[in-house]
Amino acid sequence: MVEDVKNENIEIDVQKLMEEYDTESRIRRPLGLVAIIISIIAISMSAFHFYTGGFGLLLGLKQRAIHLAFALCLIFLIYPGSKKSFKKNKTKIPLYDIFFAILATAVCLYVVVFFKEIAIRIGLPSTLDLLVGALTIILVLEGTRRVIGSALPIVVTVFLLYSYFGQIMPGFFAHRGYSVER
Repeated sequence: MVEDVKNENIEIDVQKLMEEYDTESRIRRPLGLVAIIISIIAISMSAFHFYTGGFGLLLGLKQRAIHLAFALCLIFLIYPGSKKSFKKNKTKIPLYDIFFAILATAVCLYVVVFFKEIAIRIGLPSTLDLLVGALTIILVLEGTRRVIGSALPIVVTVFLLYSYFGQIMPGFFAHRGYSVER
């Protein structure tokens, strides 16, 4: 009898602990039509990879762009931007996350749609190419932050800034730097 009382007092809600401390467990669980749409996107991603991995021929750059489009879309629909927004509502997807999912899909599919033009002017990116590239980097960093936390995006940002501002670094850390186009 005493053991039963002790066990009842010690009982812990593991799911709550995981959501609080493990960023990968902090996912939305949408209901209804939204859940069906997310499932269709995930199944389509799997089917795409089975097709291209098995017998579908697709250029590597196009395949990577489509993979990134699927992955970022799912990340923005499933992973909340913050603990606060997750605690507020665990099933509803905010409009800004839907916007980010659509934007991420659009910038990734830009490579697929304009592949020939990009290949023709390789090494000479247009202003639109640079804008799409910058948006893609920002969206990938945000997606990474949502899934695994802030550490990796911070390290990547530091190295990106280092590559750009290398010419003003002191002594041992100095290098000639890279332009945005490069």
